Amino acid sequence: MEDIIPTRHKSGLTVTELPESLKFALRIFLLGERHQGFRKEGATHRSMLVNVSQFTKVQDQVEALLRDELTRIPNASVPSVS
Repeated sequence: MEDIIPTRHKSGLTVTELPESLKFALRIFLLGERHQGFRKEGATHRSMLVNVSQFTKVQDQVEALLRDELTRIPNASVPSVS
């Protein structure tokens, strides 16, 4: 991850891809969501917090890339942001 989003970075960092570790974490989260559905726990709120930067501009780029990644995963629904 350090090569894509360095621990120390400036607010102008351009993020063009997601680290493989974040893609993996997203898939694990979605599997957990699917598992909860099979357990029939009903409609409960669950969210995945992704905080890779202190800068809003960088976080916004990561959010867009995560949404793109979600469209590539079969049966994944893109959650709304509130």
